[in-house]
Amino acid sequence: MSITLNPPGYTHSMTKKIGVSVPDDLFRLMQEEVESGRAASISGLISDAVGNHIQRIQLAALVTELVEEFGEPGPEAKAWADEVLAKARRLRLRSMGVEEPGE
Repeated sequence: MSITLNPPGYTHSMTKKIGVSVPDDLFRLMQEEVESGRAASISGLISDAVGNHIQRIQLAALVTELVEEFGEPGPEAKAWADEVLAKARRLRLRSMGVEEPGE
């Protein structure tokens, strides 16, 4: 299984305009993201969120396949993954200008 958000041949001009209803408070939060510069547009923010959701689903399917083929990872592999994921989370938060408590 491969994880691709944009398949080969995809261009940004291959988009569909749709209507989406969101709660007022969520819309205000999305506007704040755009106004602060953390998101280019509400449309882009929604596209990114849906893309991330799809990638998580695909990743979960890939992990399931790997566990079926190779078995559960051992404690050493899990500790390594926890360390790498924690570092990635800190880097992502810093890139958004957020410091974790205790840092």
